[in-house]
Amino acid sequence: MFRSYHSPHYCGGVILSEKIIATAAHCINIGIPHYVAVGDHNSRSPNDEYELRIAVQSFRSHPKFNIITFQNDVAIIRLTEEISFNTRIQAICLPPPGAGIIKEPQSRKSATGGCYVTGWGKTSGKEKIGSEMLQEVKMTIHDDLYCLKKYGYRYDPKTMICAGDGKTDACKGDSGGPIVCRL
Repeated sequence: MFRSYHSPHYCGGVILSEKIIATAAHCINIGIPHYVAVGDHNSRSPNDEYELRIAVQSFRSHPKFNIITFQNDVAIIRLTEEISFNTRIQAICLPPPGAGIIKEPQSRKSATGGCYVTGWGKTSGKEKIGSEMLQEVKMTIHDDLYCLKKYGYRYDPKTMICAGDGKTDACKGDSGGPIVCRL
């Protein structure tokens, strides 16, 4: 997990390799990230023990990103120097090509080992700013039929999943952060 700074916003994302980070394209569109923080746990502490700040060399949003439907909402950030991995800072483990997310039937509504979203977003709609500490919430993954009924044309089953149960969810400030599943 990393944090990208855009005054007054920040977004999360995932570390793919020593110099490459993935985030949401809409995060790149709200402001140019000048640096990222990896190993951050407390969003309001400038001196987290494991936090490293690294300058951004370049970034690129998906060429077919649509700000209205959020289709192809992905961007890549290249860093100026390599991230030093340690026990707290690691690249995400990606599944083999073609593995994909297992979507359970509507009656079961969850991936086999559970799916989790992490971020520093709001923990209630009444908050003015996001959470101080990195948060994690278990999410329900829905099947395509449910998602198409709920989101209509905005949901593309070829490139999207939808998750949440109406009670626990990602919120403002969690953008770009990962949803990870234990399969």
